[in-house]
Amino acid sequence: MSNKEISKDIVALEQHNLTVKQVEELYGDGLPYDYNRLIETGRVATRNIYQSMLDLGKACMRIAAHETRGKFEEALERMGASHADGWFARQAVLKIGDVSESSPVNFLGKRKIRSVLQLDEPIIKTYLEGGDLGPIPHDDVEKMSSRQLEEEVRKLREDRKQQDEDHQKKIEALEKVVRQKEGKISDMEMELAGRQPPTKEDIAQAKLDEKRKPLFTAIMSGIEDLSVAIDRVEDICRTDDVQLDQLTRLARSFDSEMSLLKEKLDTLDEALNAACPIKEDVPCTSNTPNK
Repeated sequence: MSNKEISKDIVALEQHNLTVKQVEELYGDGLPYDYNRLIETGRVATRNIYQSMLDLGKACMRIAAHETRGKFEEALERMGASHADGWFARQAVLKIGDVSESSPVNFLGKRKIRSVLQLDEPIIKTYLEGGDLGPIPHDDVEKMSSRQLEEEVRKLREDRKQQDEDHQKKIEALEKVVRQKEGKISDMEMELAGRQPPTKEDIAQAKLDEKRKPLFTAIMSGIEDLSVAIDRVEDICRTDDVQLDQLTRLARSFDSEMSLLKEKLDTLDEALNAACPIKEDVPCTSNTPNK
């Protein structure tokens, strides 16, 4: 069959005019048609898409580590890869890495893998472990079209950007409160300085007050983050038509993160207690910062 005849047959296929015999002549592999076998063939091909991306990413990582930027760009050109190909391939190495054959990422096409790689690592990790991809149900990721997934990821990224901006505004507001309190303390120190020279205890207290600022900001930032997380959970629980087993699976998908959070809170509590030794004649009181 000539190239001209093949071109005509392709056009005919697009117009749904090819016969079964013509399709088999054009695209057959010498074996009888088998629905399930061809599905498996397609799934293997899809798995190879991620593995190829990962292999490219590893090559890019090594070349970038050894060579100059110019040599790296030359390597991309010689490999027939664009800058975008190289960037996404390296993200695959950094955010996902090697996976098992049953990993859900193996059943996604190139466009969907790229969409997933634009999300934060915790979201990707949850999805790879069988959980949802953010608000997107796990099974829907494979079922929806590439364009639909791209749109959902775009919305997720915009929401995340807005959350980050809101969070930064709250941090700046907290820092402003801290600066105002420090200003008042400085005014008091200036007033006291005219009355008597500072003692060693006064100097030590001034140093502690200075170091208290970043600790206060960090703790308040954590409280704000937890408040956002609680709001998110409550919003999830209000989702229409959601089933109890779905909520249970979602909640359990955060077991490891919750264990780590509790561990960090316990460590912080122990550190604060260690900094506040209890003595019989000197009671240890906790001065909670005023908001």
